[in-house]
Amino acid sequence: MENQNEATCVVLSREQSFDLYGSWFGNNASPADMVCWCDKQIEKYEEWIKNCKELKLENQKKLLKDIPADILEAILTSSTN
Repeated sequence: MENQNEATCVVLSREQSFDLYGSWFGNNASPADMVCWCDKQIEKYEEWIKNCKELKLENQKKLLKDIPADILEAILTSSTN
């Protein structure tokens, strides 16, 4: 009978790995390699998300700057009713 507690390694194709994680790790990547890579990617993506939110806000302000305040207020009021 197989040991049910024994870890099994799921090997993904290059395409599957790239679709799921944005990268291919190869078939010889150790768990430590994977954890390290994930930590680096998460840190990088969190910084990119922060930067994108700031960029979005700056550009939303540019889009709205020429619209009179009373019109913006009317739009916001009508959207909450």
